[in-house]
Amino acid sequence: MQDILNRIVSSSHNEVNFLEMLASKLSENEFYNLKKSVLEKFIKNEQILDHILKTNLFTWEISIILKKSNDSWFIQGLYSLYQDLKESYSVDKNNFIKKIEDDYMNIHEALNSYHDAYFIENINKEVKLRHFTRSSFRQIGDTLEATFKPYITIIYNLLRIGKKVKIVDSKKPSFGDYISSLTTIDYLKTIYINELKNITLNQWRNISQHSSYKVDEEANTIICTYGNNKSITITQLEIEQLLVKLDEIHALHKIAIDFILFELTNEINFDFELKDLSIETIISDLCSTMSTYQYPVIDINIEEEKYKFVVLDKNGNLKPEFIKALNQVSAQIFMLKEKGIFPLFGLYSVSGNKIAEGKIDF
Repeated sequence: MQDILNRIVSSSHNEVNFLEMLASKLSENEFYNLKKSVLEKFIKNEQILDHILKTNLFTWEISIILKKSNDSWFIQGLYSLYQDLKESYSVDKNNFIKKIEDDYMNIHEALNSYHDAYFIENINKEVKLRHFTRSSFRQIGDTLEATFKPYITIIYNLLRIGKKVKIVDSKKPSFGDYISSLTTIDYLKTIYINELKNITLNQWRNISQHSSYKVDEEANTIICTYGNNKSITITQLEIEQLLVKLDEIHALHKIAIDFILFELTNEINFDFELKDLSIETIISDLCSTMSTYQYPVIDINIEEEKYKFVVLDKNGNLKPEFIKALNQVSAQIFMLKEKGIFPLFGLYSVSGNKIAEGKIDF
């Protein structure tokens, strides 16, 4: 568990580093308005929008949107998908809500699978090309099957309500059936084909699952075969780029669905409890949010089943501002307590001196 916590600490900074950098240059009011300008393009309900901003939800999502703001395929794709989902909701609200209630547990499990894969992955880029290739394609295959497929299924089912996609003529649609239907929409064709070296997402799944690749170590290349005797030759760098692109597409899926779910939260009967969220997910969210408030978690130690969060006071704001930052993660602290974890927080100066330490009670 300690190794996983170390990875969470590291990744929490990377995930929101863009937003953290912006926050460090803005006043509190300016930072608030920046986040609002991102969210109000999607969420029109003022009451819900105000709640999100006051409770600092969607920190990771806002950071990703701002970071990808110049990538038209991502921003236009995200906005178009969100709008199409909202239009489907307006066509048949009851059916839309029912589909979400039916499929949401699959999404919940998909996110757990994604987090699990991240925390156990260990791709060493310095190993032989064939070892790197096999490890990478195993990760790609697992991600597409366990994480992408549930998301793509719910997206198809919801867009079908609004008659946005061609209906799949099969009692048990395959991954390829869903992609074929969804790519009749231009922006999804861009996401699922054009951004993936003009090879459809489901073909990358097939290449991975069926090990349809051959490594040429002399040429330092990988030959992938797919479809009807088609092939593409790629390099290790291109595999690394593919992994990054899949992460970006996953982010697009997650953000679009999360925003819809939050807008409809009072109408949906979710068949799961907060305790179903993994400890890793809750801690990751807590660390990401703390980073944006200039109080990054730099270490987490487990001592006699107690979790001690070591927090850095980057700007010398001392205890009052630290308590204010902790208030922003009260929801995550509450969820940890629900799991029997009562976190201890220690605030340290840049020079390593302890400023404050204690449990948090809300």
